[in-house]
Amino acid sequence: MALTRDDLKWLDARLSEMEGRIDERIDRLDARLGGVESRIGGVESRLGGVESRLGGVESRIGGVESRLEGVDSRIGGVESRLEGVDSRIGGVESRLEGVESRLGAMEAEFGEFKQILKDVQSIQGDMLKLMAGDQPWKGVAS
Repeated sequence: MALTRDDLKWLDARLSEMEGRIDERIDRLDARLGGVESRIGGVESRLGGVESRLGGVESRIGGVESRLEGVDSRIGGVESRLEGVDSRIGGVESRLEGVESRLGAMEAEFGEFKQILKDVQSIQGDMLKLMAGDQPWKGVAS
């Protein structure tokens, strides 16, 4: 069965509708990504406070070193532990950012796939109707 101009017009309209829905979905996903980025900014801000506090602790340790030269080995142990804590915090921050990034990407992909599946199913149904001789564009205002 050959497609007529009306068939092509109808298909073009369906594709335009689908493009509009996809654009809307992309806009919503962009907005959600902004929220995730905002959350990451909050996490970074909190970690900045932790780093600032750790900087204060390091400064106090330096003062203790200058006043108590006899306890260098103990101070060295404290510094080592602080570096470990700082390293662990950095690792946790990195892992959290990675998880949030992957989650955002997965949510976006899932949403897009879900919408595409709906669109494909809708088009498939319309194509089956066309193949059966139905003309679904009849009665639809152009």
